[in-house]
Amino acid sequence: EAKRLKAETEKLEESTNSLNDSINNSSKAYEENQRNIEASAKKNQYLADRIEELAAKENKSAAEKKLLNDYIQQLNDSVHGLNLSYNEEANALNMSSEEMRTRINLIAEQASYNEALARQVEIAKEQNAVEQQVAEINDLREEWNQKLEEGTVKASEHKEAMKELDEQEKSLKETNAQ
Repeated sequence: EAKRLKAETEKLEESTNSLNDSINNSSKAYEENQRNIEASAKKNQYLADRIEELAAKENKSAAEKKLLNDYIQQLNDSVHGLNLSYNEEANALNMSSEEMRTRINLIAEQASYNEALARQVEIAKEQNAVEQQVAEINDLREEWNQKLEEGTVKASEHKEAMKELDEQEKSLKETNAQ
């Protein structure tokens, strides 16, 4: 009985460590995604600034016109549905600077919001997994206690198993709190 319970305890410890690692990696991935969204927003603002500067210039050289079109293409590629364009004859963009910036900001906010919603769902799943793991720890703890009462395991084995199970539970609760 002691060998079987010890094997179950070790298996549960591996599962606990794997769950903790998974939760930590998920959290890091979310933070990285948020940094990428922020960097993309800054890049888009930079492009918008350059576009405004070039569009406002009266007499553009061929190189400046090409640069303006390149910036517009980059911004359109980065901001889904923006459809910004420059009309050479009218010497104007197809939307005001305020409208362009508003759309850029809205897209960045939407991306951040979508990422946060996805993370919220992920956190709920992770919390559920932690609760299930804690329940398994408690079930194993009860089984160890029962076997100790029955005399089928030694007190030293029981004490060591309880220590391991307590550490696993503490680790899970710390990860869950983070």
